[in-house]
Amino acid sequence: MARTKRQKITGNTLVDQHEDIAENQIHIEESNSTASYFMVIDEENADENSQRKTGGPTYMTEIWGKPSSCHRYKVRFDKDGEPVGKNKSKFIEFLGTIARNGKYTPLDLTDWHEMTNDKKQDMLVLVKEKFRLPLGADFWTLKSIGKKWRNWKSALKAKYYNPNESIESQINNRDQRILKDQWRNLLAYWNLEETKNTSEKNKMSRTKKTMNHKTRKKSYAQIRKKLMKKLGHLPSRVNMFEHCYTDSNKNPGNDDVAATLQGLKEKVSQLPPGSNDDVGRNDAFAQVFGEDNNGRVRMYGLGVTPSDKWVNVPSHSTCQHIVMEQKASISKMEDKFSEQDQQLKDQAKELAELKAMVCQQQNSGSKTVGSINSTSSNHVSKSPLGARSLQEGDWVDIFNLFDPTKCLAIGRLQGIDPSKVVGGQPLGPCWCEILVQIVMERNEQLIKPYGLLQTIEDALGALIAWPLKLVNIHED
Repeated sequence: MARTKRQKITGNTLVDQHEDIAENQIHIEESNSTASYFMVIDEENADENSQRKTGGPTYMTEIWGKPSSCHRYKVRFDKDGEPVGKNKSKFIEFLGTIARNGKYTPLDLTDWHEMTNDKKQDMLVLVKEKFRLPLGADFWTLKSIGKKWRNWKSALKAKYYNPNESIESQINNRDQRILKDQWRNLLAYWNLEETKNTSEKNKMSRTKKTMNHKTRKKSYAQIRKKLMKKLGHLPSRVNMFEHCYTDSNKNPGNDDVAATLQGLKEKVSQLPPGSNDDVGRNDAFAQVFGEDNNGRVRMYGLGVTPSDKWVNVPSHSTCQHIVMEQKASISKMEDKFSEQDQQLKDQAKELAELKAMVCQQQNSGSKTVGSINSTSSNHVSKSPLGARSLQEGDWVDIFNLFDPTKCLAIGRLQGIDPSKVVGGQPLGPCWCEILVQIVMERNEQLIKPYGLLQTIEDALGALIAWPLKLVNIHED
C-alpha cells in the first residue's frame, strides 16, 4: 500500500525534462517567457548535476547568412511528428535562435498566446527559407519555438533579475542579445506582486519533482529508434523510462527512480504469458503514472497527443493544422502560376512589339538596326542606378545580419568566385570576398570568423567573407 502511494506521488510529479533538453531548453519556473538574437548552447543546456564546461553561445551564422535562393537543409519527421535525421540538430538549434531573437519573438510578451499570427507566419517563412520541411510540420515548429521562448525568459530571470533592485539599476545588467525596451518591460512585469506570487507557487511545484533523466540532448525519437534496433521491436514506455532514467549500467538516479522502476517492472510481470506491453491507454506505464493528459503522451515528444496514439486517426487539432497548411500550399502554388502566367504574357507582348518594329523598319527603310539598339538601350537606362551588378574593386557597405539597415563597415569588393578560399574555406555561392577598410561598428561579430579575426574591428585591413545580400555599393 505504501509503495503504491509513493509511486502515485512520483508519477504525478514527473516532468518531461528529457523533452526540454531535446529542445535545447531548461526547466521553467513560470509559464510566461521569452526571446533573443542567437541560439545559446551554454549553461541553459547543461545538466543541473554535471560540471561540464561550456563553450559559450553558439551563433548559427552559417544558416542565418544563407540567402533564400541557396540550398535548404532537408528535415525528416518520423510517424509521430518528431524531427529525426542528420539535420535534426541544425533545425532545432536554429529554432532556438528565433526564440531568442527579440525582433521575431518579443521578450516582453507575458504569454506565447499573445504572439500574433503575423509574427508566427514570419517565423515559419524564415524557417522555410533555410529548411525543407514536410507538410504538417508547422504546428510542431511553432510549438518548439514557443517552449524555447518560455525557457529563455526563465534563464534570463534566474541569471539577471534581482527583485531587491530598482528597474533602472538593472537596465544595463542584461544579456547583450536582449533589446533594452523589452528588458525594461519584462523587469516591470516581474516586479508585479501577482507575478511574484505565481513564481513562488511554481517554485514550490518544481521542488516536488524528484526524478531527472540522464540522456542529455537526445530526443525521444532518437532513443526510441536506438531501442528498436536493440530489442527488435517497438519499445514500450517502460523500456523508454528505464533507458532515460538510469545510467549506462542501469543504475537508477535515486531512490524515487528505483521505486518507480520496480513498480513498473512488477506491472509488466503481471501480464499474461506471451503478451507484450504495447504502448496504449492502459499499458503498464499508465497503470503506475496514471492517465495521460489531453495535450501530451509521456515518453513521447512535442505535439504527440493521446488522440494521435490511442485512436486510429489524428487529433482534430492535428487534422486542422494539416488542412490549413495544404490550403496555404495550394494558394502559394496558385500565386506562383499566376505570376509565371503574367511573365509569359509580358514576354509575348514585348516580342510582338519587337516584331512590329522590325517589320516597320523593313517596310519604310527609315530605321536601322542601330536605332533599334538605341531604343533598347534607352529602355534599359530607365532602371534604377543602384540596380547594376557588383564589380570587383567596388567600394561597398557591409550590413548587419539581423538589422540590414545597420552599416558595420566599408570595404573593397575582391570577388564573388564561389571557389575562392577565405579563412581556409571556399566562399560558396551567394557570398563575396571583401577587404575591410573602414570600421564603423567595432564589436560586431563576423559571420565567418577565422583565426584571430572574430569581430569587425579585428578584420580591419583583412579579407572576410560576407553574404552578397548584405552588401551594397557605397555611395559617397
